[in-house]
Amino acid sequence: MVKLSLPICIWIIFSTSTIDVCAEAFRVFTDTKNRTITARPINIVGNKIRIEREDGVELNINRDIFTENDQRYLMYWAIKKLSADNRLTIHTKRPYGKVAKKAEEIVLTSGRVVEDGFQIKQYDGYYQVTIENGSGLTLNNLRAAYILFSDL
Repeated sequence: MVKLSLPICIWIIFSTSTIDVCAEAFRVFTDTKNRTITARPINIVGNKIRIEREDGVELNINRDIFTENDQRYLMYWAIKKLSADNRLTIHTKRPYGKVAKKAEEIVLTSGRVVEDGFQIKQYDGYYQVTIENGSGLTLNNLRAAYILFSDL
């Protein structure tokens, strides 16, 4: 009899965006009045983000003065920064649900057949994800999703 072991990893995903918030490169930000500034985010101060202009001047700003796209960029940067500074922590917990275990032949995606394997189904099961924001920064419209990966 072959038993399949299913190690599971949980990845928390905050967005489908491909913005590289780690680089902290200078970029052009546009405000709601269509004025631009070339700057980069450097820190979080209370509910504001500290930016540095190209000339070295630092300013504390509210995200909501910028366009929606720039606000989104700054929010993702802030999430990454808070996580790196351990001010945004994520906890996961798997409460128990009903589990059904059934011996059967399993066909893997590679085409290989595992005879006398086990198919395990969990009903009414879920993962509880808790996000703690230990900063003064308001994270509006934050959407978290989790994806389960299994290695056969």
